[in-house]
Amino acid sequence: LALLRRMVEAYRDVPPSDLMLVLNSSPQRCRRMLEQRGRIEELRAWPLEELRALDRLYRHLPETVGEMGLHMGATVEIDVGKVDISKSVHQGYVFQEVHHTLLGQRQQERAAA
Repeated sequence: LALLRRMVEAYRDVPPSDLMLVLNSSPQRCRRMLEQRGRIEELRAWPLEELRALDRLYRHLPETVGEMGLHMGATVEIDVGKVDISKSVHQGYVFQEVHHTLLGQRQQERAAA
């Protein structure tokens, strides 16, 4: 809850975003990725229990920022268990999803005007 309050305070004067890109992953997968990178500071900072607590918060983040007026646009969700964003072919997929979402949003705005 304190983290949420800090986020709201930090973004109070920022205009709402046009698009939110949400990268979904399990806490276990996140921990494995940290272990593969092997940065000691990250491993100490993010034990599995902390990642699980963040996961509970993160699952509701898109709705929460929308309710707070911080995000009014579309959301693109990517499952990093299925899409490896470190590979260029998968990056192309992510860019394509973002592009199509923004185009769809623009078409809806034109139709409403």
